[in-house]
Amino acid sequence: MRTTVIGLVLVATLALAAAEVEPRSKWIAFDHKQLGVHVLRPPSAKVAVHGSELTITGKDLPTVAIAMAQTTERLSGKSGGVKDLKVSWTITAPRRSATCTAVAADQDQATVASQICESIEVTATPRTPHAEISVETKGLSDGAAYEKAVRAKAHQFDACWRTALAKDKDMPEGEVELRRSYDHGQPSGTSENHRNFFDHDAKPLGACMTDLIKAVPVKTTGDAAEIKINVICQLY
Repeated sequence: MRTTVIGLVLVATLALAAAEVEPRSKWIAFDHKQLGVHVLRPPSAKVAVHGSELTITGKDLPTVAIAMAQTTERLSGKSGGVKDLKVSWTITAPRRSATCTAVAADQDQATVASQICESIEVTATPRTPHAEISVETKGLSDGAAYEKAVRAKAHQFDACWRTALAKDKDMPEGEVELRRSYDHGQPSGTSENHRNFFDHDAKPLGACMTDLIKAVPVKTTGDAAEIKINVICQLY
């Protein structure tokens, strides 16, 4: 009988030890809008914010450090894991990233810390739609002056892009290529190519930008001339 009691006590003790960190289904969210980060944590864990860094601490939990940073990248992704009880994750969103690290005492701690890191979601910085313009010319009397005149319309190209986004908020970044040819100083052909907008309607965007190009005066030197303008429409 005594042996049975000891066995029960040992089982109960182990169960209590395993329950020190609440199951993931009971974790709660922590959000910091200014830093642009969302993370799940055990209810008993505490979160501290120091500038652009967060730490999550708790009983039977290694210190989980989350460092936020501004970047120039525009991609989103998440990667990481555990190696030799060291946890390391990187989470990215357009113009923002989070690095999550921890050093665990055992595999159970490492697993919990890794789950915390994996739960992180990073919010992209506010969108700043704008257009990047490149100009190529052939056969113009002053190609540099023409390019300067096109670039002077940068704000109007931006406006075309913002108008397109107002109509279709899910439109991705893409490129509009505009070409015009001239014969003896007169326009002989105009074409548009739209790239990377996928199934989104970029025709109104291209038409808006084509109208801007048509309004720029052109002076040619010979029988034939060509211009090519690439407008990269960016969200960030």
